[in-house]
Amino acid sequence: MRFNGAVLLVLVACGGGRGGGANLENQLEREVIALNQTVKRLKIEATHCAESGDDTIYSDLKQIFAGSEVEVTNERGATQLVLPISHLFSDPYSLRFREEATMSLDLLATALNLHPNHEVVVEGHTNDKILPSNFVRRYGSHLDLSFQYAAAVMQRLSEDFKVADGRFTVAARGQWAPMASNDVESGQDRNQRVTVRIFRGATP
Repeated sequence: MRFNGAVLLVLVACGGGRGGGANLENQLEREVIALNQTVKRLKIEATHCAESGDDTIYSDLKQIFAGSEVEVTNERGATQLVLPISHLFSDPYSLRFREEATMSLDLLATALNLHPNHEVVVEGHTNDKILPSNFVRRYGSHLDLSFQYAAAVMQRLSEDFKVADGRFTVAARGQWAPMASNDVESGQDRNQRVTVRIFRGATP
């Protein structure tokens, strides 16, 4: 509004008595209208960005992983990917990455490297099945296993695909944040996952 007031002062100053004053006034009025329309458009775009949580990384990843096992959603302003453990590893305890997982992590890393100002939280989850006895000593608990899931994904993104390790926070939730019922096998499979949440700027 201050800018518009300044323009109006120019209109008054230039409008008195000179033959070109009316033409100049009309031109400046058109420019003010155009500027107001531009401001409205930018406000709409800014609101859209705030609601979607980001500029383009969500839409990019949504398109990249469409039709795959990797789920991409927008959760409270953050882009979130859900990577099933069955997609990542050949079995849930070996931590040997499958070829499909390597391709997915490569695509994710490419998107992250195109958006270097985004911070990343990698969070591991398990179901509540009893750990096999031969892996109890290695992992100790579901919480330890879920941390190893997240750490393995973060390490892969950082070491193999050159995403700066300072951008990452690694977290573990064990069996405490299920997405589905652990009473059925399909629910157990869904609960074993790594979630990757991407925030513009510092993580909350």
